[in-house]
Amino acid sequence: MGPSDPSMAADEGTRRASHIVIAVLLVIKAAVLVYNVDTFSTRGQYDARHHAWRARSAGLEVGRMAYNSPLYYLPVLPWVDLSRFYEDGEPRAKPLPGPDDRWKLLERLQSLNVGYVLGALLVWIYGILPMIVSSHRAWFLASLLLVAMPGYPKIAVMAHPDVLLLFLASLTFFVTIRWLRGPMRFRRHLALAVLAGLTGACRPLAVVPMLLFWAMNAGTLLRDGVTAIRVSATSKAAAFSRLGAKLAVVTLVTASLSAGWWAYRYAQTGEVLDAYDHRYVDPYQPLKEDFDYVHYYSSFYFGKLLDVPSRADVPIGPGTNPKGNSFWTQLYSDFWGDHFLYFSGKKHGVEQKLWVKRILFVVALPLSILLALGIVTGTIRALREAIRRRDPLDPTLFMAAAFWGGFLLFVYWQGTAGLLPGKNSSIKFLYIAWAVPFGVGTAASQRIGSGLYWIGVALTVAAACVGLPVSLHWP
Repeated sequence: MGPSDPSMAADEGTRRASHIVIAVLLVIKAAVLVYNVDTFSTRGQYDARHHAWRARSAGLEVGRMAYNSPLYYLPVLPWVDLSRFYEDGEPRAKPLPGPDDRWKLLERLQSLNVGYVLGALLVWIYGILPMIVSSHRAWFLASLLLVAMPGYPKIAVMAHPDVLLLFLASLTFFVTIRWLRGPMRFRRHLALAVLAGLTGACRPLAVVPMLLFWAMNAGTLLRDGVTAIRVSATSKAAAFSRLGAKLAVVTLVTASLSAGWWAYRYAQTGEVLDAYDHRYVDPYQPLKEDFDYVHYYSSFYFGKLLDVPSRADVPIGPGTNPKGNSFWTQLYSDFWGDHFLYFSGKKHGVEQKLWVKRILFVVALPLSILLALGIVTGTIRALREAIRRRDPLDPTLFMAAAFWGGFLLFVYWQGTAGLLPGKNSSIKFLYIAWAVPFGVGTAASQRIGSGLYWIGVALTVAAACVGLPVSLHWP
């Protein structure tokens, strides 16, 4: 067949059309992000006072509740007077009086979120997916799904370190798999160590991507180093010593950047894991004694969500309502909607998008099931291929591991320290937003049949159309 073959021309036309569709949707998504940030008040965001406290000193104040590193808050440092918080390099017991500019600082961080969220989507759609997916159809379906999800415009208005984690985890994975495709100089390994360390510094739960990115970097350095030593005529002992030194440097850089803040916080406060406001969490502790964990992790009240697709019927204090004690119900509600009404509810938690959420939950249910099945089968395929090719450093395998590691750690946290029976307000899309693209990429890494593809496109387009009102903040 020559270049003028009609089937090839049709395929090329389809490719161009799909790229145009995704580009237009990304422009719309960018406009939605900017509009939301412009109209959303930072005082109404999730945990607003805590993040305003961190912002007022660019995250450099030390305390038991300062469990996230300053990395997310540091961009506002030029607008902060550190002399109010530090004296001779040591934290003041009580900051000096000064202007209450914390909300303006929080607005600056909120504005940066537009770049973080949009940057992460661009990295996945135009950077990672083309190197991972099985076909152009899989690329289009995965890209369409990432753009359609209403959760990303919702988290963009939240000044919160998990938004930076979304961007850094995406960027680090992209640079890692791009650079590790061929031999490279040690300075690139060092740069990857810095990126992995910064990713791990975002949040305690970022330990999963940090360890995986370090393992890809160190594993490739070790594999290439051993191969080079085998064919080298120089002293094997000296070569292995140099390789060991390089591995130590990569490990030290990653570990120091990712763990440095928590080590410093422990030295200052004596706390490691305790980062909770006990006035808030202690009333829930007695409810954990007879808590039904089987029901919590196995129930799904879809009908109740259609009746009330949010926490509008949930008491603010400790309670034992069924929907509040169902992990999957609340996760589904916040994944596709806004369970806790920070984004779509006005004062006193009044639901503003009742019917559009009901329709979206119905449309998104088969799409969610297909995505979950795709992640499982994509993981099995990645594992099988890695074993067949004897390649434990296969990028698709690490992508699947990042999703499962991040998601399962989140699930474990929800049944332990994060458990608040009857409310469970830590079940948020925000906390797994970084891991979701890794799951989408895993599902798209395998062959997708024509029938399944068109079903997926139809469901995703429907979810995108119905989800657009959910993605928009209504002031």
